Amino acid sequence: MLNMYQQTDRSYATEPTILHYQFEAAKLLSTLLMHELDHLAKLPAAVENSVENGTSICLFTELERFECNLIRTALIRSLGNQKKAAKLLSLNPSTLNAKIKHFNIDLLSFRASV
Repeated sequence: MLNMYQQTDRSYATEPTILHYQFEAAKLLSTLLMHELDHLAKLPAAVENSVENGTSICLFTELERFECNLIRTALIRSLGNQKKAAKLLSLNPSTLNAKIKHFNIDLLSFRASV
């Protein structure tokens, strides 16, 4: 009886648990957050340089970058499930799918990492 329990116990050790998935999702989310914070820290200098150089910052580009990060965050929180991510973002799933294609977001990376 003990041998059967030990075999079962070993099989659980090799299978990922929900805690493992949550940990991986948290790591991805923290990486995105750090990237966003780094970008925000550099933004005032970029604005100052653009004013000095006579160039401008494209609001559309910055909004797209922010939207892309929101979509990535929703996909992380939903473990790659587009329907759940769309609900988190209050979007129609087909609209989210179109945005995922527009931003070339690789859905496999969310599924493989979690």
